[in-house]
Amino acid sequence: MTGIVVVSNNGALSEDDVRRFVPGDFSFVAHDNSGMEFGGYQAGLDRVAAHGPDDVLIMNDTLGSHDHWGRNKLRCFARVVANHRQNGVVAGHVQCGEQSIVLKDRHASHWIRSNLFFIDRVALEAVDGRLYYPEIDELVSDDPGSGTFFDPSLDPVAVAFLEWWLFSGDPDAWYGSRPLTDENWRFMALKARSILQERYVSMLLADAKVSFLHTYVSPIGQIADQMEEGLGKVRSRIVR
Repeated sequence: MTGIVVVSNNGALSEDDVRRFVPGDFSFVAHDNSGMEFGGYQAGLDRVAAHGPDDVLIMNDTLGSHDHWGRNKLRCFARVVANHRQNGVVAGHVQCGEQSIVLKDRHASHWIRSNLFFIDRVALEAVDGRLYYPEIDELVSDDPGSGTFFDPSLDPVAVAFLEWWLFSGDPDAWYGSRPLTDENWRFMALKARSILQERYVSMLLADAKVSFLHTYVSPIGQIADQMEEGLGKVRSRIVR
């Protein structure tokens, strides 16, 4: 077993396809996209479970596309991971909300963004090696025929946030925000479930007294990363 596991949630993407553009030695897992990224994360963890828990670095393909991490932020993240001296940590971009939401009698107002994060062995053991919880998916219906997108038991604060983030079209909301229709219902349900999974995992980690280490970037570093992102977009337009 190598130290790298690549999970493909895209059924059309074979192991041979992945090996054409991912260098080095890695273990490949084909996943059916159930649970979206969190189902994929769990499939990767399950592949290495027989070798015992270990420190894990997890990332997905939205990094660098929909969520730009510049060089300065990546360097800061690497320093946080390399230099932490305590056990029971999760590191990455720690997000804070204005209000706490409740899921399955647990609550939190901060969470770890899940497109790039580090979780150590002790923290992973604290959640029994689980990063995906199918029972959370049941809080959102993927069937337009149901007539009800959110389960009535879902916290109203969570509902209000998700309705704004996913359906409002507000420029400050998610980049794909648009009104809910029968045509986009299933896709939006998958997105809503992923957001709730992200929050719930953080709740479990917080309840287990896991330390959340934020990747702090200085104001100058943030400006440099923003300039880097802007120049990248300009180069992309020129190439087209």
